Amino acid sequence: MAQIARADGAALRIPDKSAGGFIWVASTSALDATPSAELIPWGQGLVSRAFESKTVVATDDYANHQDSIHHLSWTGTTSEVAVPVLFDDRAIGVITLISRTGWEFDDRFVSLLNTVARQIAESSG
Repeated sequence: MAQIARADGAALRIPDKSAGGFIWVASTSALDATPSAELIPWGQGLVSRAFESKTVVATDDYANHQDSIHHLSWTGTTSEVAVPVLFDDRAIGVITLISRTGWEFDDRFVSLLNTVARQIAESSG
């Protein structure tokens, strides 16, 4: 998915009640493997918004987005997209893609990401 989107990094996070948020499971970039990014607390970040709404959340102005996590801005992220992974219409995780150079999100791009997320959920079930 990261290559399709020409992203600088991609990560998969899943909810963990005992941790109090979304834990980092895997990534394609060292950007998401840092201690400050290992846990996204409930209700914070684009990850929480995508998980709760079960829809793709995207911004091409990360620093000024209402759901940005400001202590993560050191990564140089300018754009982020959070794609919920759904199984039986239930969110089971979130894939995030980040860019340092920015994207212009359009309906076609978001539709592609939704299709990929559905395929991931179907293959895990």
